[in-house]
Amino acid sequence: MLRSGDILEVRPGESPRVLRGVGMVITGNLLGCVHPYGKSGSEACRRIVERVVASVLGILLVCSLGVLVSYLIVHSFTFGFEWFIDDVPIFYQIIFVAFIAIVTSILHELGHIIFGKSFGVSGSVLWSTFRTNLNHIWVWSIPARFAAICSGLIIDVSCAAFLIVILPDSSQWLSSAVSTIIFRIVWEFNLTRKTDLRWYLCLLFDNPLLMINIEKGKYGLLVRSLGIAYDIALVILWPVLFVLSLIGVMI
Repeated sequence: MLRSGDILEVRPGESPRVLRGVGMVITGNLLGCVHPYGKSGSEACRRIVERVVASVLGILLVCSLGVLVSYLIVHSFTFGFEWFIDDVPIFYQIIFVAFIAIVTSILHELGHIIFGKSFGVSGSVLWSTFRTNLNHIWVWSIPARFAAICSGLIIDVSCAAFLIVILPDSSQWLSSAVSTIIFRIVWEFNLTRKTDLRWYLCLLFDNPLLMINIEKGKYGLLVRSLGIAYDIALVILWPVLFVLSLIGVMI
């Protein structure tokens, strides 16, 4: 039986044992390191790391967005018409666009995998669409959830900003790559599909069932209608402009 001032030491793979004279619960090798609110030292350290990582990701997002938005404003970006490059065979340009789409999609999901500690990935390489299972993160702290959910978007924006910084400002290869990345980012903002926007809203309102409840409620039809309208807008703004751009290069 524990007496006042005793320690209950718990180590992985070993039976608990009593140490005399201090009065704390100890786990692992962090003897004597205890959170002031009663949590173990390892838990306190983990919380600090989570906050630091979330802060770094937030700063990276803000800086990268600044670079990307500045580039778009300076170049009066028209998106779809920026995909193709003069005096370069169409075949190579299509390969380039597909390469950027696939690589950034993989990096996007790697962000979710690493920060979400998840390996449940599904999707299609052909369509450059992948999904990572993040259902388990709702028992985590808010900074850890932010890192898991927003890491994909942060990587997308950072990739665009990185290319803007390292490539010549007037490069058509740069505008083609940025157009592709922006299309991928915008694709993630459809409410009716299993995209990152649903996770962002669930994180914002701290409710993992938010979208499911909305779709089953009285606003379900409105949400589905908005999703259809969003798809139509994407078809008009990008694939149609993509084809027109392709025709313009071929003529």
